[in-house]
Formats: sequence, C-alpha cells, structure tokens
Amino acid sequence: MPSAGAPPAAENGSKSVKTKDFEARFIPSGLEQLDARLKFTAEIDAMTGVLRRTVLLDRSRRENDAEHSWHIAVMVLLIAEYAVEKPNVHHAVEMLPVHDLVEIYAGDTFAYDIPGNRDKSEREKDAADRLYAILPPGRESTCGTSGKNSMRQKLQMPNTPTVRTGCSPFCTTL
Repeated sequence: MPSAGAPPAAENGSKSVKTKDFEARFIPSGLEQLDARLKFTAEIDAMTGVLRRTVLLDRSRRENDAEHSWHIAVMVLLIAEYAVEKPNVHHAVEMLPVHDLVEIYAGDTFAYDIPGNRDKSEREKDAADRLYAILPPGRESTCGTSGKNSMRQKLQMPNTPTVRTGCSPFCTTL
C-alpha cells in the first residue's frame, strides 16, 4: 500500500493486468515455466501506466516508468564513453529496464517526497515479492530479486561506476 506521500496506484496511473481477464484470454503453451514468464511479461506491461513527475521534452504529458527505463538504457549506450569512470555498459543496460518494475505496485515516489520516502523501501520490497512470485522458481534473479549478485542488491548499493552512469545527473542519493 503506497504511503501518504506516494500516490495510490489508481492515481499514479499504474494498474496490473486483471488476472481474471488475462487468464480467460491466455492460451497455455503446455510449458509451465514458459507460461509463467509470459504472464510476468504481461504483468510488467503495467509499467506504461506508472506516471513519473518528469514531463516529456515536448511538454505534452508526463513520462511513464517504461519510457524512463528505456530512455536511460539508451542514454548509457550513447554516452558511456564520456564517463570519467568507465561503466560496464552491458551490465547497466541489463539492469536499467528492470530497475523500476516494483513501481507497478509500489508507485513512483518523487525524490523530494519526504513522507513517501519514509516507507519506500518497505513498499518496494513488498511489491517485488508480489511481482516476482509470478516468475517460475529460480528465475527471480533474472529480474533482480535474489542472491548476492542480484540486480536488486546492486541497485541498493549504487556506489559503482556502472550504477552511477545509469542514474540521472540529478540523483541525490549518490
């Protein structure tokens, strides 16, 4: 449940796939692990509904989480060679598309939202547990959920050239 500082999912524009509707339309492949991955893929489509505070350059609307993740991954490809500390571009591009998946359920918390940031970690952990439960056992680390080298852990310890390169120049936590 988002905090008082974070917008509720409906206000934020976030909505996950309605399981009942999706299940009625889903045609199983007969391969349990593949089906779970396809269902996860359908669920993360909800990132397109998570609105951020950032306005697009043309000022027509707010950016969504999917656009944000794609944009910063492409930026790393384009400008990494200019970084003072050279990042592992492959690793950064692997992490960036999934770094905000938990916001599907937790909502996007604005950096300067003091009340929203108080329980952000807890909301994001709960959201990760809920979201990654869709994946088959053993695949959680693909999208950053478990193990000492999981993307989740690496994103929680952002003091590396790779992660710093993927952050906004306005990132205040580094």
